[in-house]
Amino acid sequence: MKLSDQCGPTPGGQLAQKQGVHKSAVSNRLKKLVEKGLVTSRRGQDQRERLIELTPEGKRLVEEVDGAVYRYVESLIDGEVDEIEIEQFVRTFRKIKQLLRIGEE
Repeated sequence: MKLSDQCGPTPGGQLAQKQGVHKSAVSNRLKKLVEKGLVTSRRGQDQRERLIELTPEGKRLVEEVDGAVYRYVESLIDGEVDEIEIEQFVRTFRKIKQLLRIGEE
């Protein structure tokens, strides 16, 4: 769901590729998410292609989970990590993220 939130309408095969799993694994998960009303699946330009998109309820759930994770991580590092260490971590994380994007091209 997070990938769909970040990428917008995305073919299921592309979601599988980004997660490093087989299309059938994503297909099974997507069926359950559609049943729960968290994502929609519609035809793409190609008749075989299905575009996956979060519903408003799915977006709300992603935001709720993101907030919960943020609060939990914040509680773990509160008083244990100083501001300089956090800034250093963020810079390192961004650099790794950039390197991973370059590797995907």
